Amino acid sequence: MIRVLTIVSAFASLSLFAACAASGGGAVAASEAPVGATAEQRAAAADLDPITRATFWNAEYERNPVDREAALEFSKALRAMGSAAKAGAVAELAVQQNPGDVDLLIALASARLAEGRPPAALGPLEQAIAYAPSDWRGYSTLGVALDQSDRYEEARGRYRQALELSPGNATVLTNMGVSYMLSGEAGTAERMLREAASLPGATAQARQNLALALAYQGKFEEAERLALVDLPPDAARNNIEYARSMLTRQRRWDDLRR
Repeated sequence: MIRVLTIVSAFASLSLFAACAASGGGAVAASEAPVGATAEQRAAAADLDPITRATFWNAEYERNPVDREAALEFSKALRAMGSAAKAGAVAELAVQQNPGDVDLLIALASARLAEGRPPAALGPLEQAIAYAPSDWRGYSTLGVALDQSDRYEEARGRYRQALELSPGNATVLTNMGVSYMLSGEAGTAERMLREAASLPGATAQARQNLALALAYQGKFEEAERLALVDLPPDAARNNIEYARSMLTRQRRWDDLRR
């Protein structure tokens, strides 16, 4: 894992250098930018492994730092690789270049949350909701920011707003389930996460958070069986052992959302 983060940091620094150049008087106009990947190649990048995807979008971003799609996807890729600060820097510059862009505002807020800076995420999320009040993502991500600030009831209110806009959304239900784990209500968390994990759009994150909720209640055998759905045996056992240790430690957001 450390080696991966080192690789990302190395090429991210080049991108930020290019971004700084673009923010000055020498920005390259989109029409004059070097030819990059085709639309088909960009679409296919979603199926690449994390390192290759980050490398791909780094190259696209360096070709043209004012390319809105490249900035958005590069920021997401950096965040997925653990380089949250650099992801935020890329997204922040892109927001300046594309005021009111909801996708970029949410990307910026998500990077700041990944850095552990929930207060810095609130402004972009409030803007995103103002620009797109019917987009569930702004409310759900704001709920995450409020959870990180230990404002659990307020967070759940935002999740409910998101569910009104997108009923049965596995991502929102997962976030709400984690919210209940954070406030020590593992039983309620289990019920919500079971619902999330049973939905067609459920992700590994929903299942792994459900495994944690089960483990926090001492249901270790079921938790390990569920963890094995997405993880190799050693990783699954390590997660469950980690949950065992958490029974005697203060629950923290970074522990649950690592």
